[in-house]
Amino acid sequence: MTKMDFSRTMDKALVHRVAVAEVFVTGAVAAAEGEYRIGVQVPRHHGMYGDALHTTGRYDPMFFLEACRQSTYVVVHLFHDVPLDRNFILRDVAVRVVDSDLLAIGETPTEAVLHVRVQRQFRNRDRALTGMRVGYQVVIDGRVAVECELSASWITAREHDALRTRSREDLGLGARPTACPAARRAPAELVNRRVPLNVVISRPVRDDRGGHRAALIADTTHPSLFDHPLDHLPGMLEVEACRQLALASLGPGWRLDRLSARFREFAEFDLPTHCVTDLPEPQDGDQDGVRVPVRVVQAGRTVLEAEVGLVRVPDTADGTGSEITPMALVASR
Repeated sequence: MTKMDFSRTMDKALVHRVAVAEVFVTGAVAAAEGEYRIGVQVPRHHGMYGDALHTTGRYDPMFFLEACRQSTYVVVHLFHDVPLDRNFILRDVAVRVVDSDLLAIGETPTEAVLHVRVQRQFRNRDRALTGMRVGYQVVIDGRVAVECELSASWITAREHDALRTRSREDLGLGARPTACPAARRAPAELVNRRVPLNVVISRPVRDDRGGHRAALIADTTHPSLFDHPLDHLPGMLEVEACRQLALASLGPGWRLDRLSARFREFAEFDLPTHCVTDLPEPQDGDQDGVRVPVRVVQAGRTVLEAEVGLVRVPDTADGTGSEITPMALVASR
């Protein structure tokens, strides 16, 4: 068995990132036909994925979704010879916690190995590879902690420019994206955050049917969600907004257990964007948690459909959901 390398991150260009600090993959090897192993070092704290008002002492499952997203680039570029200059389109994503105990934050960064399997390949009429559906098992200490699935396609820069021009013209938009005025952020505690910058929705309002609606906030100064300039709203911003609306709608005492999302259209900077949900009423003692359907809507169209699965966080004596002191507070003492 090949030993996985965790000594350094892989080339940031390989995972389409600009900041080295935002690169989570450390090594990659082929295991069999269509199967790969990818190393990921999980930092004990991260500005986005480590920010929680009431910490559970466990890693955020969304970190592993981002790590798997980066790993898709590695598989495609390194093992399937897709050029680095291709533009990628995220089609759908899913993440599910299998064993939350394995996500406990320890005294050193966690070393995870992604067991990667290409489930399906998509090719054009010339038989050129143009997309993949990839499944991931996040293995920690020899056991599966998280499972992810992701589907993406890629096109040339010329094809991308033509596609974006058509989609923007259909909405009556010009060639150059311009940001629309941002709504006021929801209070950070409403979405279990400490840092306001990590809040990506406005305070939700209830509609006549009992559902909730919040504006999506695209702050391009965010160093993780906007690692580099884009001409559309990033997919990870949209799914984070869905998670936050679900948390805000249910109230305190819940954590993410699973999430699935399908991207239907590009979400534009120029147009007001909202997350909406028809909220199911959670039942006391529901050990399986609750699944909240969420949509991202813009200009009368649904650009994303998602389902957010939340489970209750056990109460502790101090009522925070955890007795672990956040690392940011430890560092500041």
